[in-house]
Amino acid sequence: MGILLQVLKYIDCFATGDMISIVTEEVPFTFGDVIRDKSRPKTDELNRWYHSQILSGIAYIHSKDIMHRDMKPENILVTLRNVIKIADFGQACIYLKNNADEEYDENVATRWYRAPELLFGSRKYGPSVDIWAIGCILAELVRGKPIFPGRSELEQISVIFGVLGTPNETNWPKWRTMPDANKLLFEPKEPRNNWAEICEFKKTSKKMKRL
Repeated sequence: MGILLQVLKYIDCFATGDMISIVTEEVPFTFGDVIRDKSRPKTDELNRWYHSQILSGIAYIHSKDIMHRDMKPENILVTLRNVIKIADFGQACIYLKNNADEEYDENVATRWYRAPELLFGSRKYGPSVDIWAIGCILAELVRGKPIFPGRSELEQISVIFGVLGTPNETNWPKWRTMPDANKLLFEPKEPRNNWAEICEFKKTSKKMKRL
């Protein structure tokens, strides 16, 4: 399967007054629909199939020096044949990989899928913010519910630290250089190491745990 299949196909566009409308292929479901469907098959094979497609699609997008910056279940569409289509590039931008000092908007991505560097106000980041979001999506696919469901920016950071532990110079070098890092104090926490428990892998095989 070609990687272009994992990105929503553009068909046409037209202008109405000062508005531009884009026509795309029709895809009936979102990945959120799939996750919430209690009757769906929850096999390792299907979960791995979905996730490999998402990774294939984002790899293609990143190969074009584009950051999506809003990866979440609602922005991933699914066809009747279970083919993934990454959509909604409203927050996407060009990534200038040869300019380490380039700054980007930090107010991007949806809270539950925002990478820690964005939560700490960093304007210097890269495509890894999309990879973080995809990791959250995979965990949500397996659990059937979000892994980091913060109700505010502050709680979002706290929920992440509750699972991954608090950052320090060993596990996250130079994290204190981020704009908002010194504005918050958290009680030191060690990371939780039992991912089978975190992601509720009660009926999931060793293959899926390794994914």
